[in-house]
This record gives sequence, C-alpha cells and structure tokens, in this order.
Amino acid sequence: MRELTDRGKGSWFGAFQDGRLVASLGVFTDGSGLARYQSVDTLPGYRNRGLAGTLVHHAGQYALTELGARLLVIQADPGYHAIRVYRSVGFADAETAVSLQRFPDRGDG
Repeated sequence: MRELTDRGKGSWFGAFQDGRLVASLGVFTDGSGLARYQSVDTLPGYRNRGLAGTLVHHAGQYALTELGARLLVIQADPGYHAIRVYRSVGFADAETAVSLQRFPDRGDG
C-alpha cells in the first residue's frame, strides 16, 4: 500500500483522540475507475461514535474527486457488526464472495 500511496493511487485516513489514532482506513485505486477501501478499523473503546462512518464518507469523497473513482467498493462479512456502518453511509450489497480454506494435514489423525 505504501507504493500505491507514493504513486498517488490512494491514501490513509485516521481519527485521533488526544494524539492517539483511534480509527483508520485506506482507499486505493488501480486507475480503472474503481476504488476499494482497505483495513477499516476502530479501537473497541471508540466504536459507536460515528468515527468509521465519517472516515468512510471522507475517504469516498477523496476517491471520487482526487482519484477519479466512479465506483467505490468495500468488502464486509454480512454477519459482522461493521456492515451497519457501511450501509448507513450508502453502501448496498452488490455481490457475494465465497472463500474456502483448507488446513494442512498435521499427521495426527
């Protein structure tokens, strides 16, 4: 992500309380007109204060005006609490992604 930031393809955003980073996210593009949010996080003691929603909004405005994005994408588990934040700032479910993981055989079974 550092390389993309250095090349002007994205940026990181943060919310601070008394100089401490309490919420952050990144938004990046590959130049195709699509921008994707990365690593949206808020410290547990600072949740439910609107910080993530505010950052998502401002980062989206940046992506549209500064990065030339026409489509903003954020990926979230439908059962995860943060999806309410994304929906509250205008995101809607568009696709379903499925992933599988196979753990290596440890030879104990």
